[in-house]
Amino acid sequence: MWTRSSAASVWEIAVKASLGKLTLATTLEQLVRGGIERGVRLLDVTAGHAYRVEQAMHEGMVIVSRDGQLDEYPVTRIWR
Repeated sequence: MWTRSSAASVWEIAVKASLGKLTLATTLEQLVRGGIERGVRLLDVTAGHAYRVEQAMHEGMVIVSRDGQLDEYPVTRIWR
């Protein structure tokens, strides 16, 4: 189980939901609170984490994205 998530990921989810590109079964607030209650720690967005690729490399995290261009970087991507 992943125990870390970027605050930028929450922001991206909010943007996609507001554009109608993502449908949530609950509110974003409930989604985040549920994750925190289950032990997910939100990582702050810092200058060094400005891009999700760099954050994934730096934190050893997996990227959940359909963007195949991310495969050009030394990170693990799921959701093909």
